[in-house]
Amino acid sequence: MENNWDRKEEWWLRGIDFIVVVKHWNSFSYIEEKTINHWNVYGHVYTDHPYFNTLKESSLQNFPYGDINVLHCGCTFFQKHFDEKGEITSIQFGSDYGHLYDEWVKNYETEQDAKEVFYDAENLHKILTELGNG
Repeated sequence: MENNWDRKEEWWLRGIDFIVVVKHWNSFSYIEEKTINHWNVYGHVYTDHPYFNTLKESSLQNFPYGDINVLHCGCTFFQKHFDEKGEITSIQFGSDYGHLYDEWVKNYETEQDAKEVFYDAENLHKILTELGNG
């Protein structure tokens, strides 16, 4: 019996009081009968970042697209992280490349293949850097 191992990897680009993360993983699709790739881009903003309070008042439904407009098909993930006292310690937001007509990304196995994903991540890093300087 053949085993179908799944793989997961991450790249982190650090800024001052934030991190941008690209996540990649693959999984075997029994429907498509092949291994497919998944890609996501996330921003993690910490409490000392000047834009933290704006994000603190935001949600998936009222994400501040006027300032952060580089997420593929918009923000599809938004989560506040809390410490043991119930205080927010960071806010994570991002998007996936698994929407209708995103089949092209399923074949991207490497960082070199996924140039568009890393381009979006670098643009998010640039925006969070600029928002941090404001």
